[in-house]
Amino acid sequence: MLSAAVLCLVLRVADGDTLSAHCPTDLQGSGSPSAVKLRLAEIDAPEKGQAFCQRSKRSLEQMCLGQWAQVRASQTDRYGRWVAHVQCRGQNVNSAQVSSGMAWVYQAYAHDPHLLQLQEQAQTGSVGLWVDAHPTPPWEFRRQQRNSRAHRGPAPT
Repeated sequence: MLSAAVLCLVLRVADGDTLSAHCPTDLQGSGSPSAVKLRLAEIDAPEKGQAFCQRSKRSLEQMCLGQWAQVRASQTDRYGRWVAHVQCRGQNVNSAQVSSGMAWVYQAYAHDPHLLQLQEQAQTGSVGLWVDAHPTPPWEFRRQQRNSRAHRGPAPT
């Protein structure tokens, strides 16, 4: 279950689905200020080295950088980032990234069927990353990168 919304100032955008922010109130409800990393829930944006990575990042920057964001976080991921639904300027950023073709629905973690509809509309309209007939989803790109590193073996000494 998502926590109550906390207002946080977005200080940095790392990529199309990750933000750094300062929250006057801790996301765990302790009341103390905190610096947090936020991972947008239910979506996955292109990785560094993938087509549309920079455009996806710029899209998120245009919506949120330097803005107060409403953050509803549920848990942390294995990297210590809060998984969150975020609104900037009254706009659901998670949905906006999908509808503009700047991110995929991360189906393994998605719970909102509306996101799939937004993705289908973007795909049908060849919006954003969907200009490519068969773009590689980030989770497959990461798997390919891991497999490539594993096949290279250890670095020479």
